Amino acid sequence: MLRGSSESRGLRRLDVFLVFASLVAPVVLAILVSGQFTTLVVTVDVEKPIDDVLGLHMAVALRLNVSNGGDRGVVPHFFVYWSGELSNVLAPWSYGTDAILLPAHSRRVYTIEAPDLERSIPNGSLFFVRLYDEVTQEYAFSPVEKLILSHSPILVNSDFRYWSSQVGEPPGPFGWSIGTMGGPHDLQNLSQSSSNDTRFRIAVYEDGQRESSGWTALFLAQGLDAQQVQSLRNSTLSLTINPGFSYKANASSGYPLAFAGIEINDGENVVWIAFSCCAQGEVSLPHQQIFVLNAPVGQSSLVTLNLSNLVGSLSPAREWWFSLGVASSQSSPGWYVAEFGGLVVG
Repeated sequence: MLRGSSESRGLRRLDVFLVFASLVAPVVLAILVSGQFTTLVVTVDVEKPIDDVLGLHMAVALRLNVSNGGDRGVVPHFFVYWSGELSNVLAPWSYGTDAILLPAHSRRVYTIEAPDLERSIPNGSLFFVRLYDEVTQEYAFSPVEKLILSHSPILVNSDFRYWSSQVGEPPGPFGWSIGTMGGPHDLQNLSQSSSNDTRFRIAVYEDGQRESSGWTALFLAQGLDAQQVQSLRNSTLSLTINPGFSYKANASSGYPLAFAGIEINDGENVVWIAFSCCAQGEVSLPHQQIFVLNAPVGQSSLVTLNLSNLVGSLSPAREWWFSLGVASSQSSPGWYVAEFGGLVVG
């Protein structure tokens, strides 16, 4: 470890330089492409606060204060550049079907929108807005700043309204990662419910053959940072669930055999919240707490949970993962299905 060393400080300076360079490069490129330094007398400022209007932990729209202090009108087009942990994105954002002339010595507020969710700005990313003037073919820029959203929910896309698909991956609710396990002949399937597009259905098939994992499962998961953990552990959660089966466990050991419900883990300890038509209780296993709650099988019901009563075994100092899923042990072969929706945390 290089903590406190000159080499460590040099690496940190290098990281800062690389981030700065990635942000400044498009500005320099724009100047070089135009062939001259801009003659525009235009300022672009992003209005605050920036609301998380879709609950996706992303900015999908920005309000811009644009002032034209020059002696000629401009026809602006807007591009948003952001730099995150995994990628850098430069994309055109729209404010209407037609370009709107901004006369000389005037000011106007433009609301611009992202072309799609993938090119919206993730919370915490560095970003700026580039204005391109159609008349002079020159550029103006807003200051580089860090996106800090207002009114963001704890969980992204908790109503499962927005779905997307990445290359090589099946479609899934935006903001949720899909995790699976199982043997070569086990099956896992995720689909939107045909009865309600804000609900989803998980189906898994366990063939009963001995394999290294011992389980077949499919989970939708979100990671939670320290601030989200503090908010979640003191929250009330409601969920609409239609389990196609009751929770199963080994009668002598108490170890689970088939599960549909909620998993919350801190990387060391796990809490399962399972559902059964005819049994309730709590099971303590090494590094795992299982709470079995009553819910009818084969029909939708709304359950409400006080999480502070359920997550006491998890460390608030760690990052958590919140998941919804279905899992079956190789000791309990067959099909297992559940439908989820209506998740509200508050």
